[in-house]
Amino acid sequence: MGLTLKEIEKIMGCGDKGLGPCCDLTTTLFSHKIEELEEKIQELEGMKKPAEENLGRVGGQPKKRMGKAK
Repeated sequence: MGLTLKEIEKIMGCGDKGLGPCCDLTTTLFSHKIEELEEKIQELEGMKKPAEENLGRVGGQPKKRMGKAK
């Protein structure tokens, strides 16, 4: 799910303190992870557009990848 070993260790160690603190920490970690993923998606989308434009300039068409759902 994209968590680092250190983040998993924090969650595991937090379980000793009870369910409430553990759930709060897990919620915080996943909220941050979602923010990181959204930033990466924006960055990749920004890189994709120029690549598509360059492909169009040379007259190519994107190749379909097997197994990729759109």
